[in-house]
Amino acid sequence: MIGFAYRPVNNDRLNVLSRFSYFQDMGPVGQITSGGETASPKQRSKVASIDLNYDLSKAVTMGAKYGYRQGKVSLGRTSDQFVSSNTHLGVVRLDWRAVKEWDLLVEGRYLSNDRAGDHRFGGLAAIYRHLGNNAKIGVGYSISDFSDDLTDQSYTSKGVFLNLLGKF
Repeated sequence: MIGFAYRPVNNDRLNVLSRFSYFQDMGPVGQITSGGETASPKQRSKVASIDLNYDLSKAVTMGAKYGYRQGKVSLGRTSDQFVSSNTHLGVVRLDWRAVKEWDLLVEGRYLSNDRAGDHRFGGLAAIYRHLGNNAKIGVGYSISDFSDDLTDQSYTSKGVFLNLLGKF
């Protein structure tokens, strides 16, 4: 995995994070994958993503993310036959610092998989509480059954989530 961040010191209204990773999951049947599944297909993938955030004001941040996975997946966990499978992810988000220690987040998502001919829409909402200057904890609900982690092909990401974020 390799990444790049653009976070200027003098004017930090725009922040850009990009990442490229190579992922290989060839484990045996019964192995628990990163998505928590035991029946997920085997895969070899190259994943690239770019995440942009722009502060519209001190209280409002607009963000966008684009991710692309180029890879091969097996027909099943027990199969050694692989097919090409490419996925696109698009995310738009709005963060709002409602009051001093509390943030609200709303996010819209789109996922497209060329092999499955699958197009999915989703979203999530969350509320975060700041824990000092370097951390915040949040709880939210996702109506998307897909993750923004493009190596997770389990489609089980729907529901309540808890998130702890650190910053420095």
